[in-house]
Amino acid sequence: MLIITILAVSAIFQFSAAFLALRLVKVTRKAVSWIVISCALFIMGVRRIIPIYYIFYKPDSFITDTYFEIFGLILSLLIFFGMLYIRPMLLERELAEERYHNLLDNMREGYHVIDRNWRYIYMNNATAIFDKRNKQEMLGHTIMEVLPGIQDTELYTALKLCMENRIPRYMENEFKIPDGDRRYFDLSIQPVPDGISVLFFDITERKKAENELEKYRKHLEELVKERTAELEKINSDMQIEMSERKRMEEEITRKSNMYRTLIDAMPDEIYAKDSENKYIMANSKVLSSFGFKEFHEIIGKTDFDLLPQKAAMASYAEENTILRARGQIINFEMPVSDSDGNIHWYAVTKIPMKDKNGQITGLVGIKRDITDFKEAEDNLEKSREAAETANRAKSTFLSSMSHEIRTPLNAIMGFSELMLHDENLTKDQKDWIGTINRSGEHLLALINDILEISRIEARRITFNPSNFNLHSMLKEIEAMFKSKAKEKNVSLIVEIPDDLPKFIETDEKKIRQIFINIVGNAVKFTEKGSIILKLITTKGKNGKMNLIARVTDTGPGIADKDIKILFQMFAQTEAGIKEGGTGLGLAISQQYAKIMGGYITVESEPGKGACFTITVEILPGYELKETNHPERRVIGLKQGESYKVLVADDREGNRKLLQEMLLSVGFKVEVAEDGLEAIKKFKSWLPDIVLMDMRMPVMDGYDATRAIKTMNTTKDKKIPIIAVTASAFQEDRLKALEAGADAYLRKPFKKHEVFECIESFLGVQYVYE
Repeated sequence: MLIITILAVSAIFQFSAAFLALRLVKVTRKAVSWIVISCALFIMGVRRIIPIYYIFYKPDSFITDTYFEIFGLILSLLIFFGMLYIRPMLLERELAEERYHNLLDNMREGYHVIDRNWRYIYMNNATAIFDKRNKQEMLGHTIMEVLPGIQDTELYTALKLCMENRIPRYMENEFKIPDGDRRYFDLSIQPVPDGISVLFFDITERKKAENELEKYRKHLEELVKERTAELEKINSDMQIEMSERKRMEEEITRKSNMYRTLIDAMPDEIYAKDSENKYIMANSKVLSSFGFKEFHEIIGKTDFDLLPQKAAMASYAEENTILRARGQIINFEMPVSDSDGNIHWYAVTKIPMKDKNGQITGLVGIKRDITDFKEAEDNLEKSREAAETANRAKSTFLSSMSHEIRTPLNAIMGFSELMLHDENLTKDQKDWIGTINRSGEHLLALINDILEISRIEARRITFNPSNFNLHSMLKEIEAMFKSKAKEKNVSLIVEIPDDLPKFIETDEKKIRQIFINIVGNAVKFTEKGSIILKLITTKGKNGKMNLIARVTDTGPGIADKDIKILFQMFAQTEAGIKEGGTGLGLAISQQYAKIMGGYITVESEPGKGACFTITVEILPGYELKETNHPERRVIGLKQGESYKVLVADDREGNRKLLQEMLLSVGFKVEVAEDGLEAIKKFKSWLPDIVLMDMRMPVMDGYDATRAIKTMNTTKDKKIPIIAVTASAFQEDRLKALEAGADAYLRKPFKKHEVFECIESFLGVQYVYE
């Protein structure tokens, strides 16, 4: 019974001690409570193990369970009363620590503790506030995890030195907190048993104030320096003012003498007058003209004292306009007779003098002898008139020669074209006629080049922009030279990139002629290999584009001495002389390129071909509706159609050519040898259309056209008149249209051109081969 009582009391005190220990764990969270519990459990275990040992190994021992239970009870009492004794001390310590932590948490300064593994084991609220993060996000994490990159900073070096050497460190450091703001802190790093502690103060505002104060101090220093420099400069200026004034007076005197010498040395008469028309200055030329030797002799005098009354009044009226009116500059020329009766011309300029307020205080007059200049001007005018007369004579000659050459060429080329379709001719005869036709075309090209050069020299070439299909033009040029290149076993390639504009605006005729001349030359001189025409566009000025075309061939190349004369008129290289031609094509092309805002350059090396680069300005065009009219040979009129054509031409060959062309397809034709006869046959026959030559005897085509137009009222619609002439100048075309012509055909013409022109007016329906 005693043992049971002892066991019960011992168990009660042991459980009471364990309960108190657990409460301490909950309150203090300290390991000492766990040690107390471990001791109690150990004693309970020892109390059970020792009796078992004695029962099995020393059964004869005098120690009994009663003694062990009493021993266990005593230990339990000691543990219980020991817990009662130390509990208040532990609670007081915990309260002190809690008050200490509350004090740290309520501090405005940041405080945290880092253990030897660089983990945060404590931090107050201010630390989290400064860092803009929750304490739970940082406690238990290493400083490297919380502040990435800190290992490369001066702060980490200070922390490491304190951690390793246990020496306090003090420093200022700048931090970039997570929201991007930069703050300055004053840090105190102290060693603690578990690691190191860091106490830091936010000194950002203080640093800003210090920076502002430093800026203000520097500003004050600068102001002091500037003021000191100003005072020093004022003192220096005051010291040199007298010497500078003296130097300026000497300089004024020197410049006055220099200007006086300069004015006296000038060939013009120069003088100045005040607001009352009195002389206040005059150079030696003026003094000499009035017979004076000294300057003071003219000072204060007026023109009334020096000139005849009439001349003085005229001068006074001119100068009074300057002095009393708006003060404009007067320029005029006047003739003056000398004592021998010779006329001298003078250019006179009178300029107002003004003060600093803009008020007119006088005038300056300049009088220059321009007699020689007037004589040269007269001679130049006479030369100009002579040149214009010669130029008109040249133009008249060229126009006349062009007409006289084109007129027989029209018959030669026209009849040869008709004969080519004669089925009774042998092959050789057709070849001979073809040669005649090609020779005529070659001669026509030479005449056109000569006329074009004449127009360029007379500056009668104009820029005539139009919208057209660039791609179609390039394909036509390729087709034009393809067969010729193929005959020579030379490949002709025209590269049209996808981004090349299809429709552009520029002078279509001129750019077409440039391409024909350049590509034609390449085909002419290249005997093997290839010819490549490549085009690109680049951005130009004022909203325009630059069209750049490169024609590259594998021909014989061009020597340096020949490149220098390549674009000169009538100049030919050795290869050009061998191949024949006028040497005008490239000169004309260069002038055309300049008119279109560009130029042509060439790169070549003998034996390695040549590359011509054409650059012209263009504008983006707009899409045109494509109309394809392939050139087909007309063999007759549609059944049931009948038209009357009146042909007026003084040359029998040209009359017969047109008559044969028109009759062969079914037109009814009447002919007239001059304008007067054309009017008579028009009245009696009433044709549907008139083909009128412009140069004819008795009455020319211009007067005949005007006369027919005045009486062309007998039908419901006006009868069209087509001017057919060998005149090649643009003004001849305009003259014909002004006389009343509805269209213009230039000799030599092609058959299809005549038929197409008639079709456009009459709506003729043809039968084609």
